[in-house]
Amino acid sequence: MKKILMLAGILLPAMLFAQNVFTVSNVPGLKANYATLQGALDSAADGSVLYLFPSKISYGKGIVNKKVVIYGAGFLLDQNAVPASNPNVYGVNIQYLDVKPGGSNSYVEGVQFNGLSFTQDPNLPNGTPVEIDSAINVIISRCAFFPHGGGYFITTKTTYNCIVRDCYMDVAESGEGNSSYVLNDNNSGSTGLQFLNNIITNRRTGMQFYCANITAASDVTFTNNTIITNLKGADFRNLKYINNIIVDANGSYNVDPASVYMKGSTLRNNISNCPGLFDSTSANISKANADSIFVFSQFGFHGEDQQWQLQTGKFANTYGVGGIPCGAFGGQNPYTLSGIPHLPNTYSLSLAPDLKKRGNVLVSIKAKATN
Repeated sequence: MKKILMLAGILLPAMLFAQNVFTVSNVPGLKANYATLQGALDSAADGSVLYLFPSKISYGKGIVNKKVVIYGAGFLLDQNAVPASNPNVYGVNIQYLDVKPGGSNSYVEGVQFNGLSFTQDPNLPNGTPVEIDSAINVIISRCAFFPHGGGYFITTKTTYNCIVRDCYMDVAESGEGNSSYVLNDNNSGSTGLQFLNNIITNRRTGMQFYCANITAASDVTFTNNTIITNLKGADFRNLKYINNIIVDANGSYNVDPASVYMKGSTLRNNISNCPGLFDSTSANISKANADSIFVFSQFGFHGEDQQWQLQTGKFANTYGVGGIPCGAFGGQNPYTLSGIPHLPNTYSLSLAPDLKKRGNVLVSIKAKATN
């Protein structure tokens, strides 16, 4: 066990031992600079980098009052082929992250947000994994959202120029039957909010997918996302949608477009399998065949996020503005499988006794740096 714990430290990128770079671990027996996320957030200097060790145990809630960079290990780590995998499949789990004004310019990557139900903490928005409160230039990148009990993926309050990108957003099964929303701004007037290259899906029926509550609607943009939901009663009002693929998961094609609220929205080069979803005079496509767009219809196993890759040679690969692919895997920063962070990633690790030298251990490591 001692050798394995030492190895875990050896595998950390050298950059993590620079000044103002700290490790956080709640794994029993695994030493780090801090044992809790909140302890690190309270004690580390402004501008610090926090690397959280993968763990079966949730790191709980975190209140961010200073500029920090937080790195996890990714998500769905047991589903995709190497190098979009990790020997430790548990990843880094955080229930709730609250970014306050002092947390402006913070960056979070590779974390799994599980959310809190209202019964767990009645002072928080129901199920919200991330709240950004009066902060600017906050980026949530390559993270997974699995909120419980309905509620919101993101809650914002008078934020400016914040980005949610390259994330996998899915309502946890335990919340089935409750309403769930991508965003709640509570009419605070947040501006410059962007959702880029995300996969946004759910496992429920009859939900309102999007709750606007935005006063500065023209400054909230969804670009190159893949959105999968039951479209009946979905709410897409007053926002900008560019190069998205919107899939009606109901599959019956009985959705009345009049029940899908897009009043006041700006729509450019979007694709949907729902007949009549878009105005026939706009540069958007309705009634597309999802089976002919995504790889999930092709032979073989497909992970939860990998199944939404585009098939090669299909029109969706060039239908985006400027001839780029539509959906999460298109654009300048395509979706990264399993949310592997911008760090050297160990995707294969094996330990075996050295049969030639008693007491020695043979270690085999395969790693790759991500873009």
